[in-house]
Amino acid sequence: MNTPRHLHPRLLWRLEHPGGIALCADGARAALEVRAACGERIESSLWLLDTRRGGEPRPLALPAVDARAPAWSPRGELIACTARAAGDPEAPPQLWVLDPAQDGAAPRALAHVPTGVHAPRWLPDGRRLLAVSHVWPGLDDAPSQARRLRQLQRHQRDGLRIEDDAERREAHLLLLELDGGVRDLFAGLPCALDDTAEAFDLSPDGQRVVFACAPETPGGPRALAALDLDSGALRWLVRDAAWDCFAPRWAPPAALDGGRLAFLARHVGLKHNQPAQLALWEAQTGDWSVLSGAWDHEVLAPLRWEEDGLALLLRARQHGRQHLWRFDVADRRAELLVRGGWVRAFDKTAGTLVTVADALEHPARVHVHAPGRPPLRVERFNDARLAGLEAGVAEAVTLQGAQDEDFQLWLHYPPGFDATRRYPVLQLLPDGPHGGAGERWDMVLNPSLLAAQGDCVVALANVHGSAGFGYAFLDSINHRWGELELQDLEAATAWLQRQPWADARRLFAAGSGYGGFLAAWLNARRSPHAALACLGGVFDWDAMLASSAWPQLTRALGALPWANPERLLVASPQASAEAMRTPTLIVHAARDPRVPLQQALAHHHALQALDVPSRLLCLDAADLRRPRHARRVLVELLRWFKRHDPAGTPR
Repeated sequence: MNTPRHLHPRLLWRLEHPGGIALCADGARAALEVRAACGERIESSLWLLDTRRGGEPRPLALPAVDARAPAWSPRGELIACTARAAGDPEAPPQLWVLDPAQDGAAPRALAHVPTGVHAPRWLPDGRRLLAVSHVWPGLDDAPSQARRLRQLQRHQRDGLRIEDDAERREAHLLLLELDGGVRDLFAGLPCALDDTAEAFDLSPDGQRVVFACAPETPGGPRALAALDLDSGALRWLVRDAAWDCFAPRWAPPAALDGGRLAFLARHVGLKHNQPAQLALWEAQTGDWSVLSGAWDHEVLAPLRWEEDGLALLLRARQHGRQHLWRFDVADRRAELLVRGGWVRAFDKTAGTLVTVADALEHPARVHVHAPGRPPLRVERFNDARLAGLEAGVAEAVTLQGAQDEDFQLWLHYPPGFDATRRYPVLQLLPDGPHGGAGERWDMVLNPSLLAAQGDCVVALANVHGSAGFGYAFLDSINHRWGELELQDLEAATAWLQRQPWADARRLFAAGSGYGGFLAAWLNARRSPHAALACLGGVFDWDAMLASSAWPQLTRALGALPWANPERLLVASPQASAEAMRTPTLIVHAARDPRVPLQQALAHHHALQALDVPSRLLCLDAADLRRPRHARRVLVELLRWFKRHDPAGTPR
């Protein structure tokens, strides 16, 4: 009898992951970005898909590595992308152009930009492109930029980190010619480009570029401006200190009526964590308005207009899933277009719609959607590796938690689940604080893998503060992190312990990031868990002024350390550490700028002082998601829980 195959860490990191996708002008072909582990890095390659017939995807070869951000020329004969020099992990990505119809034709590198480029976009003439580069604004020529970059790389190799406002890099738009010319469009402008993937868009006639920027202070509310490519004239379109505006998208020519612009807007003058809403600016009046104010969903970038200019395609979360929606501009109404799973990327051209979506049970897949026909899958990247794999099943249940309000709990059962048996239960604590569990694939704390390897039921709760359940639910934890979430987790724990298939003695919990903070919180509340794992979690909010994310943290917590020390003290697990009794594994990326290593050391030392069993693993990394580190995290996690399993043999 053949032993059933289950998902395991080595297989997890051999899988390929479709990402960004771009359709050519007639919609018959798509260029797809596929990520995979390559040694100790995650690198991307490009593939050509036939969206009409499917078939075998064709790789697009480059004499460089880590190809990203495919962009088709206006007539669909060329593809631009970014890639970096092979064998040099420090090499900044450069712009390449290739002809997908010519297998033997050598891709062409455009002019070398010392600081690298990303997010290429073609102009309608097919002879020029826009791309983003992070430059030092005080240096006016390429050799000076190159020298400063080499100096920065040398400091990084020597372990030096220097922060100086006067030397901060800015995102600028470059205009690149196919013949090799390069021009910095932002040289001399009183602002810099917003540092996001959807920060700019071209007008349909190719004469203007609209972009988002923070005109007052870096990190402040963003405004929208239009730059004339020929004259360099700058015009502000939307500028309101009470609104954070970003991700602009010009309407197509069929709907110009003098020009219309869709974008996302957050009413930060009302509260710092207001959701992004769909908004529209009209050139005829110069006015703008919010379109989705009555739709209690946060809108995610990017935006895509339908070709008739009557509606926009966008993504938004709902109850643990991320769907693709069609939003009608005139009716201000959203309709579900493609149901998740978790829609990661999409594009639509010439009536052809493609989506890239994953789920709890499988990594991302690519489908073409046509009216009246079932979705057509146009790739099979992971089918051979996953063939014969016995996977568990997942379901969502609704429970009552904090403030007598409902919350969602996802359950992932192990392969061959038998309801007459009793299983250990692993609670994966929510990342966030405004993230959320759901029907999506994860590369580290993967529910399918953990359920199979631990022969356990994995539970993930969408506690208060999670996205996809309306703004009131998301905002409910504002300035009181941990309070309502713990009430929800306690309700979920009590429910799990009552299930006939659950072994109440063998209850474990693990969390990463914000979930790591919640793991420490649970321990300080004398949780019933046999063991806990804290991955990159916060132990002391007062010390998080050392974090690179300190401005966002102080806004969310409602105070700087010296302004309201009592609030930060009460919000910190450290203040209640005396009650901790549960054995805890602490894993931390030693070079993580968001959560300094001090947090892990203080957490571990507190447990040691209390004679609580603990294990501290510090990895020489900036995050825990690199292949080697992620595999180590999974192995350590499973070993720790087996070591503290009341029904098992200590290892």
